[in-house]
Amino acid sequence: MGQDGREPVLGLLASTDALLVTKDPITMTCEAVATGTTNSSGFTAT
Repeated sequence: MGQDGREPVLGLLASTDALLVTKDPITMTCEAVATGTTNSSGFTAT
């Protein structure tokens, strides 16, 4: 809970344009985004 008693995750989700959920570690996902390649989850960075 945030200091104001509200759940901060809900605000974060409300402000997103896209949400990426993957089984890969963050380093592999960042590498895929940086290089524009597909990671093992099938996510293609554009």
